Amino acid sequence: MAVSQKIEVETVDEKEGLRILDEAAQRYLHISGEEFLIAWDAGKYHEDTPEIMCVAMLIHLAR
Repeated sequence: MAVSQKIEVETVDEKEGLRILDEAAQRYLHISGEEFLIAWDAGKYHEDTPEIMCVAMLIHLAR
């Protein structure tokens, strides 16, 4: 017997995505989202710590 599930998808614009990334960067790394993106783009993160990855996985929302 098949079970029907309703899945809701919410989209966010770039501004909201940056807000989400900023909150995560402040929570996990104690820096702003903008500071994180600058450091990420400059290749300053060489470790794959859980804190860095929690923020990095949100980059696509802000760009």
